[in-house]
Amino acid sequence: MFDTAQHIASRGPFLVCKEVLPSMRRRGSGSILFSNNAKSLRGTKRKTGESLYYPRVMMRTLSQVLTEEYSEFGVHVANIVIDGLIDSPGTRELAKAKDNPDAIINPEKIAEAFFIYIVKIRRAGPMNSS
Repeated sequence: MFDTAQHIASRGPFLVCKEVLPSMRRRGSGSILFSNNAKSLRGTKRKTGESLYYPRVMMRTLSQVLTEEYSEFGVHVANIVIDGLIDSPGTRELAKAKDNPDAIINPEKIAEAFFIYIVKIRRAGPMNSS
């Protein structure tokens, strides 16, 4: 279970960034948004040895490191916390989704919010200027 969580939450984002960041740096612009969950900020104890929140913390740390390394080159990196259930076939099968189907978040709405966020960041201009 750890390997799967690790590959999804930290190794995958790392490999994507490894491919796209060099061209963003050369161009002097770009945005990378990490879609994370609240467990990246605060873990919750399960049974001892069963917590799988640390890969999400690793994703958050990756975004923080990349912000430090690439903001001076005009690349914006953000760890965006989505504190809720994102709609998917697997999510719909969860007990808390069945108990409260209105709490499920439409992924298209998340994509729209990400787009609006990027537009606002571009309008605001570089964050690293004096």
